[in-house]
Amino acid sequence: MPVDVFNDTDFQVMDTDDFVHLSLYIFEELGVNPDVSLNILFVDEEEMRRLNKLWMGQDKATDVLSFPLDEFTTSSPVFSNRNFTVEAVDLEFGDIAICPFVAEKQAELANHTAHEEMLLLTTHGILHILGYDHAQVEEEAEMFELQRRLLIGYIARMKNVAVADIKIEGLPKGQDDC
Repeated sequence: MPVDVFNDTDFQVMDTDDFVHLSLYIFEELGVNPDVSLNILFVDEEEMRRLNKLWMGQDKATDVLSFPLDEFTTSSPVFSNRNFTVEAVDLEFGDIAICPFVAEKQAELANHTAHEEMLLLTTHGILHILGYDHAQVEEEAEMFELQRRLLIGYIARMKNVAVADIKIEGLPKGQDDC
């Protein structure tokens, strides 16, 4: 399977298949080749702190870190362009590390479930791998709007309901509410 989920914590991550299905949904929606290789790792606070310090220079546990394995452009084999076919199945996309303990705290503050928060963080991580960022106000609006649309679209599809029927309190908003 191109998306692998590893739980290296004692946190009971609910349905790990949900993270695989979400990732594949995002790939489909954004035109990412479904054969790319993505790892989603759930790590404890100590490991997240170590990773954050090593890669971001911040000595604290954070919610999510993304590690793209390449810089992607729309002509990259990572994207399923109609004029470009990829024979190789070994397309390295990247890794996402999520700390469910930090996610759980954030979920409580946002008044939604830890599972919903981790789905949000997975979406956020994939968008970072694809080059989206939120350092500038305009970038943040674009990324959070797309993040919200993708997450709500995925949940609507899984529950077989209309997008308008999906309500997640505390979900970061883009320029307009979905």
